[in-house]
Amino acid sequence: MTLAMLLPLLAGWAIAVISPGPATMAILNAALAQGRMAALAVTAGVCTGSLFWGSMAALGLGAALASNAWAFSLLRHGGALYLLWLAWGAARRAAQPGAAVPARGAVPVSPLRGWARGAAIHLSNPKAVFFWGSVFAVALPQDAASGDVLTLLAACIAVSITMLVGYALVFSTRRAVALYARARRGIEAGFAAMFGAAGLSILLGRI
Repeated sequence: MTLAMLLPLLAGWAIAVISPGPATMAILNAALAQGRMAALAVTAGVCTGSLFWGSMAALGLGAALASNAWAFSLLRHGGALYLLWLAWGAARRAAQPGAAVPARGAVPVSPLRGWARGAAIHLSNPKAVFFWGSVFAVALPQDAASGDVLTLLAACIAVSITMLVGYALVFSTRRAVALYARARRGIEAGFAAMFGAAGLSILLGRI
């Protein structure tokens, strides 16, 4: 697989990675409310989940999971319920009075907890199964060499890490956090609506 073949695919991949979705919303939420380290921890979890699904697709196991009705249904419902739980948490924070937020250093944020949150969001997202599978199906022939498969997997993961780390860094700047402090309740209400809409869409089979 040549660089000329990879570049258009990776450009599309970068746009898809940074598009609004449960994973990017979770990173944004952590960056604004808990700071840079929390956002990077969530990012690490999301990238771990992406690597898992990418590896599954590379091995041909993603299609097997997607065609297994009970396993896919379990994944879909688990993911939907987790997103609805995140929506409930954001709604509760939005209901708390006051525009300002407490100093973020007052409550230490566990990197492991942030990583687990990011991983759970991505691992329980049924779209990831189809998304990775479609990338390999479109970019590679059925008899592709293992080296090409690994190259594509590594390149996509590298782009994901770059884009999502940049996302975490940008939205954990002082200016972004100051905006969050002034409009905390509205922003949290927005997160509640977005997480809730994503969870209901998955639960109702629209995703």
